[in-house]
Amino acid sequence: MAGDPGRAAAVYAEIGARPDEAHARLAAARRLLGDGRLAEGRTELDRALVFYREVGATAHLAEARELLFALT
Repeated sequence: MAGDPGRAAAVYAEIGARPDEAHARLAAARRLLGDGRLAEGRTELDRALVFYREVGATAHLAEARELLFALT
């Protein structure tokens, strides 16, 4: 899992560690978008955003929105 935030997110999801999952998904989105894998990055970003909106994590929402606006 080291260095693979997408895999980490899947493991966190499996064990129900939602905050860790969202953080890993945000990291995965950042990496995927940086590699030009826009569709996959957007999917990870959207999944992280769902959790951050749900819990009102404003700092993480701001970071995720910056990535989202970079796509447009």
